[in-house]
Amino acid sequence: MPFKEADIYQFPTVFGWNMLVEVPNFVRSKMLIVTMEDLWPKFSPTLPQDAKVYFVDSMERSRLENNLAVLPDIASIVGRGGGQAVDASKCFFLAAKPSTVSISNIPVG
Repeated sequence: MPFKEADIYQFPTVFGWNMLVEVPNFVRSKMLIVTMEDLWPKFSPTLPQDAKVYFVDSMERSRLENNLAVLPDIASIVGRGGGQAVDASKCFFLAAKPSTVSISNIPVG
């Protein structure tokens, strides 16, 4: 059965230059940062100290669902990094909708 565009749930995406320093201005508190462990030291200083962090180590759906079930209450999701981090943040967003926001951003440099 083909999908209709109206059946696909759209999630907000924010993009631009140097967005991490702006995160507190447009992302609700109780945020979850979904990223890769090796990237975390590079940009963790620019994020709120109370943000929870999820390091992606698998894209298995059952594992993502199990991990999401034990995460603390979250109001927004920030996907930071490349493919796996962004895809995992989308998965978490779809499971937790509609109370979350996804911000996908690939680091440069």
